[in-house]
Amino acid sequence: TRALRIGNGLDRTEIGPLVSEAARAKVMRLVEDAVRNGAKAITGGRIPPAHNVGWFYEPTILTGVTPDMAIVREEC
Repeated sequence: TRALRIGNGLDRTEIGPLVSEAARAKVMRLVEDAVRNGAKAITGGRIPPAHNVGWFYEPTILTGVTPDMAIVREEC
């Protein structure tokens, strides 16, 4: 995921921004909750430093996720 280009959806990128501030906040909450409950973010899991304007969030891969975690049950 580190090789994926993050940026404006109108440019030549693979990853654009989320639809809204609320959507990014929800993704952040779900990832943070999963990590707090034992999952591990092996990549991503944060706002990309070069894209702090807009609703960007790094592509994220979690391990150790269990069926009882909100990130499994809730739609983003």
